[in-house]
Amino acid sequence: MNEIPLEGYLEAHPEYSGHLCHRVYDLSKLKAAEVKLPGTKLRDGMEEMLRNLGEIRGEIT
Repeated sequence: MNEIPLEGYLEAHPEYSGHLCHRVYDLSKLKAAEVKLPGTKLRDGMEEMLRNLGEIRGEIT
């Protein structure tokens, strides 16, 4: 996965605003299909995402 700087991007490309977010998906269909599921817990993934966005200031424990 590549990360691009978002500063100025939304202003230059408002048509892509729906794509500038993180998503969480229900994995029940993958589990039913016996696909190997990701090992990252939702809470851990959210904390990592927030750290990457520079938003964690000790609120999450």
